[in-house]
Order: sequence, then C-alpha cells, then structure tokens
Amino acid sequence: MNAVNVNGVPIVAQGVAAEVVPGPQVAPPPEAPPPEVSDAPVEKTANPAPAPSAQEQSSGETPPANPVVRSSQNVEQQRLLIDTQTLLTGVEGVGEPLRSLLEARGITSSYLTTGRSYCEALDVAIVERCQRMAEQKAAVDQQAKAYVLARGGYASLRQVERTVVSDPAAEIALGLNEEIPGDTGFFVASASHAVAAAQREPYASLLAGATYGSEQLEEVAAAIAALSTLMQMRSDADQAASDATQMRNAAAAEVRRFARQLRLTIGLILRQHPELLRPVWF
Repeated sequence: MNAVNVNGVPIVAQGVAAEVVPGPQVAPPPEAPPPEVSDAPVEKTANPAPAPSAQEQSSGETPPANPVVRSSQNVEQQRLLIDTQTLLTGVEGVGEPLRSLLEARGITSSYLTTGRSYCEALDVAIVERCQRMAEQKAAVDQQAKAYVLARGGYASLRQVERTVVSDPAAEIALGLNEEIPGDTGFFVASASHAVAAAQREPYASLLAGATYGSEQLEEVAAAIAALSTLMQMRSDADQAASDATQMRNAAAAEVRRFARQLRLTIGLILRQHPELLRPVWF
C-alpha cells in the first residue's frame, strides 16, 4: 500500500480505491448573538425646540411670550364708533352723482347730523363708563383696606377679652363663643354688637385693667363704622358702574343700527348703479 502526499494531505492507495485521510479540523468561528429586542414601547421624539438666537445665547435669557393685552372697555364698541365716524365723514364729503342718489334715498345732511349725534352720545358714554369703573375700583380697594384694619383691631380686642373673662355668659355677651364671620356684612353687624358690649360695664373696667382702655375701644368701633360706610360707598359705585354700562350699551346699539341702515342704503345704490366706483371709505 503506497501513500502519496496530495497538497500536504496523505492519501493511502489500496487497489483502485483511494481514501482521503482527514487532517486536523478547525472549529468554525462563533456566531455573533442576535441583537436584543426590547419589549418597551418606542417613545416618540418630540419636535425639537427652536435653536436660541445669538442674543439669547449671549444673555442666557429666554424672551417672554407675547403679553395678553386686556382692556377695561368693549373694544368692539370702540371699533364700531371709529368705523361709523369714518363712514359719516366719507358720506359728508361725497361728490356727484352719488350725493344726489343718496339724498334721493333720504341720506340728507339732517340724517347725517343725527348719526353724528349718536356717535357723540356713544363717545360720551364710553368716557362716562370709564370714570365710573375707575371709581368702582377705588371703592373696592378702600373697602378692602378698611376690612383688614377693622378685622385686625377686632381680633386683637378678642384676644385681650379672653384673658380677662372666663364666664360662659360673658363670652356669649362679647361674642367670644363664635368665630369671626368671613362675610363682610355679617362681620360688621356682629363686631359692632360685640364692641358695644365691651364698652359697657363690667367689661369696660375689666379691659381697662388689662391696659385696653376706652380710647382703644373707640378706635375699634370707629374702624368698624368706617368699614360700614365704605361698604355703602362700594355698593353705590357698583350701581353707578352698572348704570353707565347699560347706557353705553344702549348708545352703541343706536350707532350700530344707524351704521347698518346707512351701509345698506349705500350698498343698494352701488348695486343699482354699477357704473359708479366703490368709495374707499365704504
């Protein structure tokens, strides 16, 4: 049996058959593990925020959002007044042939004067309401300050009273068995009665012995009385502001009606006479 080397691998010949003797086997490289798949849901990426400007980067501050502009007046009514005044000015200065066509439809100088009076009434009503609203705000602020003063003085009085009386009957007479009311009107009524009781004997002497004399009691009573007066002033201011608002709204309704009628008449004339150019003020 002869052995022949073929490409360095020994082959043993036996008769006509040959057997390939395998050489040393090399293990295949290990397979890379498959990528792990997480069961957690994929989060959506939010839209990226806009890049800050160079000025923002240098200052390190973010510009504030656009402020919300609020008005104490009805902006729609003010715009109505301006637009109607512009319309009247345009009609008053219109030339022929539109002037004659308007007069034929009743849009005379007298009619336009009436419209001007409506606008003037609305303008006055807007100013009047603005003044009444300012007075109402002042009355609200004054009442709030008076309430703090009166409530603080009355609370201090109650603290002193608790140090000199322990009799349940006295506590009832001075209102110490009840909490200070949160309602302003109720507070004025109950506190006035309680302070009046404290000014009578024997409680006045007990309080004087605790260095809370008649002058201090008068100060508390005066603060409560001032609050009562300011409450009435605030109520009057509320009513005046409400009346001014109703008057302004009524004046605006007159201007709105007049402007609508005038625009309808002008629009009708322009449709019936297409040869006329549409005025820029219409």
